[in-house]
Amino acid sequence: MDSTVPGVIQKTVVPLLLNYMPAIVTLVVAWITVSQFYFKKKEEPPAETQNDARRRSSVEPKPDKSKSQHSPVPAKSKKKQAEKWTGRDAKQNFAHEWLLTNLKGHTGAILDMDFSANGKFLATCADDRAVYVWSTRDWKEKEHKYIRYNVEYDHASLISWSPDSKAFVYNRSVDNLLEVCKLTKRSDGWIQSLSKAVTFPQGHKDETIGLGISSNGKYIMTCSNATDLILWDLERH
Repeated sequence: MDSTVPGVIQKTVVPLLLNYMPAIVTLVVAWITVSQFYFKKKEEPPAETQNDARRRSSVEPKPDKSKSQHSPVPAKSKKKQAEKWTGRDAKQNFAHEWLLTNLKGHTGAILDMDFSANGKFLATCADDRAVYVWSTRDWKEKEHKYIRYNVEYDHASLISWSPDSKAFVYNRSVDNLLEVCKLTKRSDGWIQSLSKAVTFPQGHKDETIGLGISSNGKYIMTCSNATDLILWDLERH
């Protein structure tokens, strides 16, 4: 009989291991699986129950819907934007308690204007080569009545009504000479047409800067940058 320790182990322990090996392997695998599941579950935070969710929603403040969801605009940007719109509106719309109306027609810079002696008309001239004669009777209305007179190849820089309100005189800016325009009226008192009546000879060599008609309608006076005055006698024209 082999009584040595290796012999005893070979005869007793080895057969037992061979018989129970499947069970041992199964236990080891099961232990590893259970251990991994246990430690993984221990690391995860506890799931929120339905009661916890209700309790949390009742405690948390609700968002204010009245506040804008967009990011706030810096105060500096708001100020610049306000100045931009204010400046644009100031050019387009002027408001004052004395303001009666706004007249829109010219496309260029307005250079001169004059009311007729009877108060029915306003004549305006601009560097857009146009003279506008406005009716003063409908200034409280939304639409304003006017008639346009075109200055050929030039523009009027000065304008003045005759005392009888039947004609006006204007100065041609480039040619630097005077012209008279007469009105033809309709039966209702409004203007039917405007037509050139007289062209004066050139008097000033320098730019004409002033124009006036005497109250009796007999004389026209003009002045220029050259410090000279010219008195025109209308009875001779």
